[in-house]
Amino acid sequence: MDIKEVANIAKKLLEKDKELVPILFVEDIKGKKIGITLSKFGADKEHDKYKMMRDAGIAISEKGVNVKEIVLVAESWIAEAKKEEDAKNIVPSECLDRKEAIVVSRWNISNNEREIHIQIFEKDNDKIIWKEIKDEKMDEDGKLNILEPFIEGLFQAKSKSTDNLIN
Repeated sequence: MDIKEVANIAKKLLEKDKELVPILFVEDIKGKKIGITLSKFGADKEHDKYKMMRDAGIAISEKGVNVKEIVLVAESWIAEAKKEEDAKNIVPSECLDRKEAIVVSRWNISNNEREIHIQIFEKDNDKIIWKEIKDEKMDEDGKLNILEPFIEGLFQAKSKSTDNLIN
């Protein structure tokens, strides 16, 4: 999936609705795409976004989908560390100089290609003011923290089904 295309659709939705409901796209090895809206994504502790992603991975695996690629698009807070060693301790929602952004994260499982697209914006009354864009391709060790629980859930469910065959 082209993450810039997904980002452009997200921009249109944000301009129209003034908010963006997170959507997880799953593409199987045959090219079939499934979209899952995550309306309660991170809304509170009961709707922990990492647990929701893991549960989505388990559900997709249990449906027998052979996943090629996943893409998550969501509205998010972005904050930058002043020093690299501080980056691990940043909680964007608690930073005074945070920025709003549309974040599109993509992980192609078949070739381990990972990339992220960040579109910074500001809300001014009823208008969205688009700011800078950041694109980053990641090496195989690159972290996409929000997508990793989905992968864990996917393989956790596959592991359980394999265990059942062995026992």
